Amino acid sequence: MHETTGTFLFLNKAAEVSSLFTFLKEQLDIIVGFHDYSGALFDSLKSYKQVLCFHNRDKVETPPPSQWEKYVRPAKALEGDQLYYYAFGEGGFDVDLTQILSFETYMRRRSYN
Repeated sequence: MHETTGTFLFLNKAAEVSSLFTFLKEQLDIIVGFHDYSGALFDSLKSYKQVLCFHNRDKVETPPPSQWEKYVRPAKALEGDQLYYYAFGEGGFDVDLTQILSFETYMRRRSYN
């Protein structure tokens, strides 16, 4: 788990990044509520068909709407005590892969010791 709002970072054995982003409906309303734009992308965010999935190591802020296209993923609803939306897919995180040792590399190095 990357943060308390429900963002999860996954690495496969080759250290390829995928992510799971989860949101409460209210969180999504706040994100689109701060922007007064129109168009198909914005409409899909307002109707919860897509969600913005982004992570930046240096900033916590939402990217400007002009960059949203590269961060949207199809959203799926999950009903429980509250209504959640989630998206899973490759990437999504600004990760410094030079700081990560993949499991495959670890096992190769370990076999030589």
